[in-house]
Amino acid sequence: MEQLSIAEKADILHQTAQLYLSSNLPTDYGTGRLYTATEVHALKYIIEHDGKTAAELSLDWGISRAAVSQLMKKLGDKGLVQRRPYPGSRRKMLYLPTEAGLALNRCHTQYDTRVFGETLALLAERCPQADIECCFRVLEQYLQARRQKHYNSTPE
Repeated sequence: MEQLSIAEKADILHQTAQLYLSSNLPTDYGTGRLYTATEVHALKYIIEHDGKTAAELSLDWGISRAAVSQLMKKLGDKGLVQRRPYPGSRRKMLYLPTEAGLALNRCHTQYDTRVFGETLALLAERCPQADIECCFRVLEQYLQARRQKHYNSTPE
């Protein structure tokens, strides 16, 4: 198998991201209400990283604080996250999931298990399972490397 160039690898990653982002249509994940993939995955991240500030989420996600605040307001208005004061600060706020947010996350996990599982089954027809697992481990490391680069390039 011929090795891909760096530019070809970057293009594959870009196309994958574009295809994924283009599917960000509102979906009923089993709650009777519509949410975008951006909303449910942001909620999942908040659940898994309890008590982050807008500044921390901005760095983690590589988007502006204003964009984070806008998304958190949307999730708050939908009753999925709540704000709590950061200990010792009057201005900083922590974002935490609500019970409704936790319930949506459970539904979303079941939905992803089913729907993404179907995609993985199609992929398994084309690739050995070990290659699929390796791909996701590499993508996990890619995310960590990009976040490290992003954090290290941020002015202090």
